[in-house]
Amino acid sequence: MDNYIYVEKDDKLIVGFINTSGELEYTEYIPADGGVFILDESKEYTKEELEDFLFENA
Repeated sequence: MDNYIYVEKDDKLIVGFINTSGELEYTEYIPADGGVFILDESKEYTKEELEDFLFENA
């Protein structure tokens, strides 16, 4: 299911969705230390490529 609910509250991101049992499931994400990655300026990245890059390297 692609219908996610996003809520920001008290420096948290809460992501919820309705599961197959009709219940609202959610996960809370609390910001942690981040960083910077240098990207190849000669390349144009798709959203999916950037998501994959962060998943593999962060």
